[in-house]
Amino acid sequence: MGESHKIAALVLNSVSHDIRVCKEADGLARAGFEVTILGIRDRRDRKPISLRESGVRIIRADPAGWEMYERYRGRMYSSLFAAGSFLLIGVLSVVRPTGLAVDDLILRAVDAIGVIGLFALLASPVAAIWYFRRSFRYWRFARNKAEMLGGGGHEGAASIFAGPRILLRRCSSFARGFVILFRTVRRSARMQRHLHAELDRLKPRFVHCHDLPTLPIGDAWCRRHPGVALVFDSHELFEEVAGLHPVLRWYWRRVLRRQAPRVDGFVTVNQSIAEEHRRRYPALPRAVVVRNAALLLERIPRDDGRLRKAAGLDGCSRILLYQGGFAKERGLENLVRASGDLPSGWVLVMMGWGNLENHLRQIAADVDPDGDRIHFIAPAPQSELRIWTAGADLGVIPYENTCLNHWFCSPNKLWEYAAAGVPILASPFPEMQREILDWGIGRLLPERLLGGDLATLLESIDAHEVSRMASACADFMRADHWEVYQERLDDLYRGLASSSADGRVD
Repeated sequence: MGESHKIAALVLNSVSHDIRVCKEADGLARAGFEVTILGIRDRRDRKPISLRESGVRIIRADPAGWEMYERYRGRMYSSLFAAGSFLLIGVLSVVRPTGLAVDDLILRAVDAIGVIGLFALLASPVAAIWYFRRSFRYWRFARNKAEMLGGGGHEGAASIFAGPRILLRRCSSFARGFVILFRTVRRSARMQRHLHAELDRLKPRFVHCHDLPTLPIGDAWCRRHPGVALVFDSHELFEEVAGLHPVLRWYWRRVLRRQAPRVDGFVTVNQSIAEEHRRRYPALPRAVVVRNAALLLERIPRDDGRLRKAAGLDGCSRILLYQGGFAKERGLENLVRASGDLPSGWVLVMMGWGNLENHLRQIAADVDPDGDRIHFIAPAPQSELRIWTAGADLGVIPYENTCLNHWFCSPNKLWEYAAAGVPILASPFPEMQREILDWGIGRLLPERLLGGDLATLLESIDAHEVSRMASACADFMRADHWEVYQERLDDLYRGLASSSADGRVD
């Protein structure tokens, strides 16, 4: 490009396993930009600094240190409050102002209710708090047990207390939402202090904010440096993600509505999410769609047997593969339950990680006690994912329609399966449905996977159709690959560089 332009990308993970972030950074580095990614350390990568082959640097903060700092600072304030209270009592005891002598008050109380009574009076608040917490725990255990047993015989009592219980639950949920919001804002403030220090050191010309939680951090720094361009990269419709508390939905909508006018470049993952952002936040710039496509390789990789070996399968088994995170509301519970009735010869392989793994394994043990049809294996390294995936006959994306973000999703798996020559079974959501039907690279699942739906679908797919869909995957990848979208991102940055040539940060 003639000269290097500094880009600082902000990410709230350890980066190495965020393939979209890495592909964007590598592509911009090849286009002549100097790219540094500022992330955080987590269990997947704790190295403070990494250097990618493209020359992209990754600098990771240590949030655990901040959490320790906040914890001990809170204890310090508690200790100071307790010390101040005891000091005040001591001063009052020594000074003995008229009518406020503490020892006289204590002696009168002892005369009135006795030593044991005084002790009980002082201990009662502590005991009340302890018993309240204990009662709440028992109530929670009883509620869970009642739900497990179906509540037999208690319909009358349930109807009597239903109204107050629902009201209490809603008030509790509302209060919990503000607690979560407080923690979110406090964590963002801590991240901002650290990332702003790194940005001050780097002095970038562009700040690239990956997903909505990083946007307030990047925007606050850019407002102090008017010559810097702010780019917002929305990986999803963040305020509509599954499981997000309504209070946080309101908060993130307010954040984006307030900061949209200050965004110089807007990037997102597909046309549906781009249109939804334009409808909700008209102040955002026109979206540049950079889809989660896979890198283009010269040929589809061949199965070298590593997937079957890891799962302990012979060459005769036909593999239905799920690869990715084990998270709630992705339809994984229904997928595992339905796999207990797979047709003869078919096996489900779950290759991934996540908090839901133990629960999924328990479901698998219930529906497939012999362990013949459902196998769990560790996630593959990102650099080898395509070769591992090539060992499957079909790949599955069984997401549930539980939120608008799922409805509009176009996950990495859509291209990762196709790039390995593996046809896809996916939920019938607009973006995935469009690619599957237009290119013929798979079949659509029922919107809600129940009973023998999966078995019926697999029985209708013969080896000839699998071969035809695999061939269509190759055509799809030749037309819709990462390099197509990387050029769009490069053009965005070239445009921002030329329009802000006089706004460099010194």
